[in-house]
Amino acid sequence: MNQQDCHLKAEKVYEDWEQCLKTLVSNNIHEETQKTAKLFTQVDSLSNTTKLSLEKTEKVLDQLLDKKLDILAITKSLYEIHQLLDLL
Repeated sequence: MNQQDCHLKAEKVYEDWEQCLKTLVSNNIHEETQKTAKLFTQVDSLSNTTKLSLEKTEKVLDQLLDKKLDILAITKSLYEIHQLLDLL
């Protein structure tokens, strides 16, 4: 093998190595981008779930408040009846 062949072979190995590294780097970037996109999707999904849960909780609390007002009204009526009975 002469010097020219040796240089050509070394150049070919260098080009192959360069291509291999480019492929690795581009694959890693693609994988990282996919992972990041998945995380954003998960966060968005969790955000939507949390929003729905908060809306349901708000409805339940509103219903409880309505019940509390009903109970207070009934309690007041019972107290008034009790006072009227004490007067008789």
